[in-house]
Amino acid sequence: MSRKHRIIGRIACLILAGAVVGGSLSIDAQGQTSATDLDSDGRWVNAISEPWWFSESLPQKDIAAVQRQWTAIGNENRVSDNDWWGGDYFVGGETHGSYLRWSRQNGFVLFHVDKCAARVMGFSYGKVISSPTLIEFLQERAASESPKHQHSTLRFLPVIWRNDKYLVPENAIEDFANYVAGLGEYNDPIFTLIEFAPFFSRSVRGTAEVGLVVGGKTSSGFVEPIVPPGYERFIKRPVDAEITAKGKSYIRHNARNEWWDDLVVPVTINAGSDRGLKTNMRLRVLGREGFVVKTTKVRLHSASGIIEQPVRKRPCVKIDPTDDCKDPEYQPVKRGSKVTTNPVIEDSESAG
Repeated sequence: MSRKHRIIGRIACLILAGAVVGGSLSIDAQGQTSATDLDSDGRWVNAISEPWWFSESLPQKDIAAVQRQWTAIGNENRVSDNDWWGGDYFVGGETHGSYLRWSRQNGFVLFHVDKCAARVMGFSYGKVISSPTLIEFLQERAASESPKHQHSTLRFLPVIWRNDKYLVPENAIEDFANYVAGLGEYNDPIFTLIEFAPFFSRSVRGTAEVGLVVGGKTSSGFVEPIVPPGYERFIKRPVDAEITAKGKSYIRHNARNEWWDDLVVPVTINAGSDRGLKTNMRLRVLGREGFVVKTTKVRLHSASGIIEQPVRKRPCVKIDPTDDCKDPEYQPVKRGSKVTTNPVIEDSESAG
């Protein structure tokens, strides 16, 4: 699914559901729940999200079994410190997501949920084999509306990054490296605006664990993930640079937009192909929210690019009767401004 479609899906979900519970999981969500706990509408109270319905196509006996295992895992994690990695994880976005709960003794449960309808579309459960470097889920039973939600064995690497615990598929560690550095398919600042988690994660912010999971920061603010031994070679760093020159800005006609044209500012940055840059890559301008350098020509040690911002068409086409036709007020981008592919660094960390 494209990022554009995720945004459209999120809007549609909000319209249909009225309100959607977010995908972030609290460490306190592992409270005790009974397999028969239902709300006034007959939905299962799962103690991790809004109550869920179960698809009518899922076998009732399997539903009862998976609810019991879910509760047993939650109870174990609530009272036991046997496994620092056990707990509740989430992957997905505003409309659909997968909820994973696991512990060393009671195994794992994985739910695939239509969050708009608060409906469980499928699930699996089974045993767990865990070590400090690999966590393996061995499926014993699965039920699903769709075959795409069925998996027999899942192998994950335990990874720590920015006060979050991640379970990264063993064969996707390089993809995760691109994710944390803002490279590859994740080299798009718009991606960070979409509430979509591409890897199972569990936040430990605000808990006693938080001081244990912070990796070392580079001078640009990038936090290196902590990966199992032998996988360090996959880690990538974001491209950090600065604007060394600015050209004369110009207005480019935008035939696709009725109200706005594009203000284009040519710039040069001091990073090139030697740092992994390619044409059509994007780097955020720190301290200037919404400003992005799109590379247009990449040399060995430098690159040319443009910064595009919307300006009103002239003569102005009013959006509504109250429209004053004014242009947005932008702070100018200066020589020496820092740019980066880092997808998560806050502008305030490097502004000025």
